[in-house]
Amino acid sequence: MVDGYMKKMPMFKHLLFVVVIVLAGCVQPPVANLEDVRSVVAHAYASGAARYAPGEYQLANSALIAAEQQVKNGDTRKALNTLELARRYSSEALNITLEHKKQLALDQQRLAEEKRLDEQRKELLRVRELELQRQVLLKKQQELKELAAKKLKKKELEAKIVKKKKYFEATRADFCWSYRGSAR
Repeated sequence: MVDGYMKKMPMFKHLLFVVVIVLAGCVQPPVANLEDVRSVVAHAYASGAARYAPGEYQLANSALIAAEQQVKNGDTRKALNTLELARRYSSEALNITLEHKKQLALDQQRLAEEKRLDEQRKELLRVRELELQRQVLLKKQQELKELAAKKLKKKELEAKIVKKKKYFEATRADFCWSYRGSAR
């Protein structure tokens, strides 16, 4: 039994060696991944990540540079892990940037709406002020009309009084003449 196990052992070692060589040959440098991550980092930069998410962008860029160096050094497994980090940091930077830009757009929209409402309030106040001025002018015109009507009525009354005085004086004079004439 032990002999059969020992005979199979060298063959197992050879088989294991062949499998390791084949697997090592299958692992190729992550050039395609490297180009993808470069593209993602470049897209994050173009979107403004260096401005809006500088920490995440710097981590992504540093991880990309480290991965490039690891690929040059032939450390494929480390390079793949580092590229995954770079991709994740770039995605975070891009998401933060897009969220920040969305918030800026909302803020600008809110400010524009506030400005529009403020202009409407100013216009409403101007219209109210003009309406008040118009009402004051109408009231003054009405008062002037009433005053003119009172003056006219007063003149008419004065004219009537003058007319009645003249009539009274004329009647009195006639009365006095007739009284004098009858008394003689």
